[in-house]
Amino acid sequence: MVGIIVISESRACVEMLKTVQTIVGKKATTGIVPLVIKSNFTKRTLTSKINQIIKKIHADEGVLIMNEIYGSTQSNVCLDFLHADQVEMLCGYNLPILLKAATLHDHAALGDLVTQLQVTGKKYIQGFK
Repeated sequence: MVGIIVISESRACVEMLKTVQTIVGKKATTGIVPLVIKSNFTKRTLTSKINQIIKKIHADEGVLIMNEIYGSTQSNVCLDFLHADQVEMLCGYNLPILLKAATLHDHAALGDLVTQLQVTGKKYIQGFK
């Protein structure tokens, strides 16, 4: 199983995971942890929280950190945790990505999971005229 941390600066990560649980069930989201960044978090606080969650959910297949946008404070803090084949990061997530993550993280390898989630994210962004 790949452990997953979903980070947001609002309750979006919590609410999106609730939606995922409604669709695929709570069991599918075991090992997926939301982290809401509060306005009073310092870089040290955020680093500590991420470190605690990684230790809590670290699985045989590693940990995937999802955050809202590349270049944000949360993204920059997460860069310190990256370790090939152990901790990877995906910047930018949506509901289809979280649904796919919930259905794959218990049996996919970390690198394969990241690749599949990137494809899923792109696939479900559509423009209409």
